[in-house]
Amino acid sequence: MPEVTVLMPAHNAERFIRRSVVSTLRALPEDSELVVGCDGCTDQTISVLDSIKDVRLRTIVFETNQGVAATLNKLVDATDSAIVSRMDADDICLPWRFRYQLEGLEPNELQFANVVHYRGQYTVPRPVAPYPIEGSIVPLLLLLENPFAHPTLTTTRRTLGRLGGYRNVPAEDYDLWVRAALEDVPIRRRPLATVLYRHHESQATTAVDANRRKSMSREMASAHRDLCKAVTGRDYGCWSALRDPSSASADEKADLKALCRYLSEQGEFRGRRDTRMLRRAIARVTQHNTVRSRVL
Repeated sequence: MPEVTVLMPAHNAERFIRRSVVSTLRALPEDSELVVGCDGCTDQTISVLDSIKDVRLRTIVFETNQGVAATLNKLVDATDSAIVSRMDADDICLPWRFRYQLEGLEPNELQFANVVHYRGQYTVPRPVAPYPIEGSIVPLLLLLENPFAHPTLTTTRRTLGRLGGYRNVPAEDYDLWVRAALEDVPIRRRPLATVLYRHHESQATTAVDANRRKSMSREMASAHRDLCKAVTGRDYGCWSALRDPSSASADEKADLKALCRYLSEQGEFRGRRDTRMLRRAIARVTQHNTVRSRVL
């Protein structure tokens, strides 16, 4: 039984998957495996994987497209390591990733790391500011945005099982983080970048539609509302206003404005850095969602 399993769902990923797989294998310790789920691929993804000769690489082929959540759950069921990590088929793993994250992994936590954005709109690679995110600021940020990059996730199989795995919703990663926060599972982002996070044209063309589908998800709206109640003690039904303001009702927009005002009044947390992160998140939300009143 390997100590670490890296899960990589892949759908028609022939353009990028070789570099993603090779970089992940180079970073992995010997007692580990990379399991790629070919999710209804109709291109040359499987052929590319077959050409990579490494005993730590395992490919599971799904003839029909399952979607990311279902593929990940099936990959979890098909493996047995104590530690589970994630990687995307279009990103690049940095050499120190697993040494860094495994040495810092605490029991029963969801651990993330920073990323470096590149390509697309980022002609020059752009690293995220090397700040940790942990403690009381985490659920507050989750009310407004997703500050955690899914392909940097490292956790334990036991923790994933406790949360019931991924749900079939439009943002299966953020949904899992919210449910983890509701279950008081520690969530932490370490400051060092461990993944080059690729931006490419196919992501941009689907972003608007993805936000629309997220805004219409009853499961995600319910989870977000539950987190609002747990964190603030108040009932804010503002999920649609966060994800797709063009289709949100006046009441939903008013709830979002009230939530931003509530969060802006919470004062200092562990220090100025956390307060600054929260205020920047509020500013991004208010600007993006056309909530015009000043809340800071």
